[in-house]
Amino acid sequence: PIKKETDLVSLIKNTLAVFQGNEKYEIAFNSEPIEANVYIDKDQIVQVLNNLIKNAIQSFYDKDSGEIKVNIVKNVAKKSFEVSIIDNGSGIDEEHMKSVFIPRFTTKTTGSGIGLSLVKQIVENHGGNISFSSVLNEGSVFSFSLPA
Repeated sequence: PIKKETDLVSLIKNTLAVFQGNEKYEIAFNSEPIEANVYIDKDQIVQVLNNLIKNAIQSFYDKDSGEIKVNIVKNVAKKSFEVSIIDNGSGIDEEHMKSVFIPRFTTKTTGSGIGLSLVKQIVENHGGNISFSSVLNEGSVFSFSLPA
């Protein structure tokens, strides 16, 4: 990654603008910090956000509408910013949870299955961590942290 100081709050707002205005889902953004200056490769973190948001949107395949919440908070103890993408989509079957970050794993009929493994690699190359929780038929939460 080619890292430069970037305001994560502005980056997320700009990334979300591309996804706004769709009747099938709503996206809400909540930021605890006004600014979140981090050293990141902006293009790579946009790729992370795009992938996680697209996955959330695709999780609405069997619903008339969906809701995505994107939150950012500062974790003072860990000296990091934590970003969460929360959806009320289809969720992930328990048997697939252990495979989510494995390259080429997918439950979709389209796509290569490299999205989440790439997301994990990018976040870890930035010194951060990624995790998720999911309940089948209720939704998922993907969270990643980046050093402050």
